[in-house]
Amino acid sequence: MTQDMLTGELTPEMLLSLATFADSHQAYQLDEDKIADLSELTQDTEIVTLVGTWCPDCYREVPRLIKILASLNSPHISTRYIGLDRDKRDKQGLGAKFEFSRIPTIIIMQNNQEVGRIVERPNTSLEQALLDILF
Repeated sequence: MTQDMLTGELTPEMLLSLATFADSHQAYQLDEDKIADLSELTQDTEIVTLVGTWCPDCYREVPRLIKILASLNSPHISTRYIGLDRDKRDKQGLGAKFEFSRIPTIIIMQNNQEVGRIVERPNTSLEQALLDILF
């Protein structure tokens, strides 16, 4: 199977236009209790996700993140998705601004400072990993 390789600044819609991402997004069941807890967030937060549209871990985790964040629909959360090629680069050099070695890398920032990150896959659910970082 060949997979489109999208790089640079991406939107959730661009990612979900790919079948591998759309399938995972549709199949994921949100943990509504943890979504309710996450909805208590009042601190402005930026979530930067370094993603490869060719990466199996990204097929699984990034659509889950997109679904979680869409469900929250929080005015306090802004997101960026940066697509990388197999060398973990993009032509604009957006990913180079972050220190990372594996993808997906989900970087959570508040007040322009990193407060936590999730690399490849969380040890718990993605909702719980976000709660552990944000609260």
